[in-house]
Amino acid sequence: MNFASGLAWKADGDLLVVDLGATSNVGQVLQFSSGGAFEQVFTIPTGAAPGSLAGQFPSEALFNAEGHLLVANI
Repeated sequence: MNFASGLAWKADGDLLVVDLGATSNVGQVLQFSSGGAFEQVFTIPTGAAPGSLAGQFPSEALFNAEGHLLVANI
């Protein structure tokens, strides 16, 4: 993790940490279990529209009413 900038919780209790990537130029969203263990770099679910945080600077994340993850980039 380079520069944590936001947090979001999934319905199952997992925590998503938004990494701005301010000095690495690699933004990402990291997923941790409800117990605190690192699980994975959060990826787009199968069948969803493609997207990438490469070269982006994600600053915040939240889930909308439909349960979709929304990430704000600066």
